[in-house]
Amino acid sequence: MPHGFKQMGEATAGMGTGGEFIKHVRLYEDQESAIIRFLTDADDVFWGPFHRVKKRTSTGREWWDSVFCLEELGQACELCREEISAGTQFLAWVWQYKMYHAKQVEGSRQVDVNGLIRYEEINDEPRLMRYSHMHKGSIEMRLQRLGTLTDRDYEWIRTGPRGTNRPTYMLEPVGDPSELSEKLVLLRKELPALEDIAHGKVRTLDGQAVGEKKKTAAPPADKRVVDVGTEEKEKSPEQPAEVTQEKEEGDFDPDDMPWGSGPPGY
Repeated sequence: MPHGFKQMGEATAGMGTGGEFIKHVRLYEDQESAIIRFLTDADDVFWGPFHRVKKRTSTGREWWDSVFCLEELGQACELCREEISAGTQFLAWVWQYKMYHAKQVEGSRQVDVNGLIRYEEINDEPRLMRYSHMHKGSIEMRLQRLGTLTDRDYEWIRTGPRGTNRPTYMLEPVGDPSELSEKLVLLRKELPALEDIAHGKVRTLDGQAVGEKKKTAAPPADKRVVDVGTEEKEKSPEQPAEVTQEKEEGDFDPDDMPWGSGPPGY
């Protein structure tokens, strides 16, 4: 299976531009950022073609799911037959220390970040970095200069307002190089395989296989505080109270598409 940034760069050259649910690295607004530490180094990054499919929950909530193209596994792909185009995404595990929101969220505190008012939310948890190959440039640049991704902390920064079809992302080093803590070394050994997540076999941090009937909490809603008078579009769609792994209904918000906004095919 495809792994590594170098191989992804070669393959995508010339392309167009349970347990607890797995949380993603998501930046919603212009100049929002997250402080992260890569747990997956460059050669172990998973990448491949994914179809984006619009789905609907039993409560009427719509969302986009990323479905791995079965042709990559040498199997017949119904989505290809239906001419639903696929785009390349990459997956990597990171430890997210905290996030700087543009808007207040529950549990955050107001801070000054280089003259900008931001709302700091402490996370301290593993998250999945899942983005379109179009957003790998800044990561590749750091890799080429430093030779590894896991030897220091980084700030992952979004440029582009919510709803834009072409946000950009920058990866900036934070502090000096340092060894991974013993806690993070042990953690990355226990995290689900990126390949299993990509293939839709696993949706939770404990690696529980999709299809098992154990119930688990629904994916967390966007916790942003909505000012009185703002439009409904700033609110997160209603989340189902609970779902089963047998009917897992996805974890992608249609308002947050770092793999490339716009119609399927991105």
